[in-house]
Amino acid sequence: MKKIYCAICQGEDYTIKYQERIDYTKIDFSPRRAPDRNHCRIVQCKKCGLVFANPIFDNDYILDLYRNFAFINELQVDLMGEDYLEQLRESGSVIGGKGNLLEIGCGNGCFLKKAKEFGFNVYGVEPGKNAVDQADQDVKGNIINDVFKAGLYEEKFFDLVCVIQVFDHLIDPNDVLRNIRKVMKENGHILVVSHNVRFYLTRILGEKSSMYDIEHIYLFDKVTIKKLLEKHGFQVIYVKDMMSRYTIGHIIKMFPFPDFARHFLTKTARRLGIIDKRIKIMGGNMVALAKKVDNATSQNYLT
Repeated sequence: MKKIYCAICQGEDYTIKYQERIDYTKIDFSPRRAPDRNHCRIVQCKKCGLVFANPIFDNDYILDLYRNFAFINELQVDLMGEDYLEQLRESGSVIGGKGNLLEIGCGNGCFLKKAKEFGFNVYGVEPGKNAVDQADQDVKGNIINDVFKAGLYEEKFFDLVCVIQVFDHLIDPNDVLRNIRKVMKENGHILVVSHNVRFYLTRILGEKSSMYDIEHIYLFDKVTIKKLLEKHGFQVIYVKDMMSRYTIGHIIKMFPFPDFARHFLTKTARRLGIIDKRIKIMGGNMVALAKKVDNATSQNYLT
C-alpha cells in the first residue's frame, strides 16, 4: 500500500471518513459487479474537500487488476452508451462540428460505436484485454489495448476527449490531464462523466453506497471536478447532474440490499418479466464540459 495526496492541492491534511474494509479474497475490479463493500480507507482533504482513498494499492498491482478484469457485457452497457451519446448531442452546440474523438477507458467500445454513427472519427484506449476482445469490429481496430499515457497519439490531434466514468479510477489524474492537453487541439474540448460523491442518495447511504468501492481512488463532486479541470487550463462551461438509464435488474444488483433481499427481488423481477425494464432517473452521475484554453477563467456554472 502507498500513501497518496490530494489530486487538487497536493495537501496531506485530511479527515478520515471511513476506515479500510478490505477482504483480500474478494478484490475484483470488474465494473458493474454487485457491490461487496470492499474499499480502502476513505479520507477528505481539509483544504479543498476532495474525497479519496488513502493509502491505495501499488501502481503495478492496480494496473494488473485493470488489465485482467472480466468485462461484463450486458444490456446496461448499451443503456450507458445511450446516456453518453445523449450528453455528446447536448454538447454539440458548444463543441461545434464533428471531428476526432478520443475516449479514455472505452471498455468494449459501445459508446465509440454510437459516436461513430453520430459522425465522429473515433479512437479509444482501454487497459482491459477482455473488454477490447469484445469490441465490435466496426471500432475494434481503433482501440489501443493499453493505459492512456504520453506517446500513444500525436499531439494536437483530437477535437474532443471523453473521459467517462474513469476519473474515479485514476492513480494520477493530474498526469492524465497533462497528457490530454498535449493530444488535444487548441480550443478542443473535454467531456467528463463521473460519479457525484455528494449526490443525495450517496450521502444517505454513507459507507454502504456503491461509490465507496475498492477500485475507486478519487471521488469527485461538482466543485472538486471543476477545480481539477481549471487547474490544468480548462475553461469549465458547465457541470451538472445527468439523467441515467438503468434496468430494474441493475438497480437491484447495485443497491445495498442484504443478500437475501437482493436474491428475492431479482427472482421476483424475473418472474414478473420486468428484470430488463428500463427507467431513467437521477442516479448519482454528473457531466462536465470544458474547453482547452491558455488561462482558465471559467465562471461558476454549477447547476
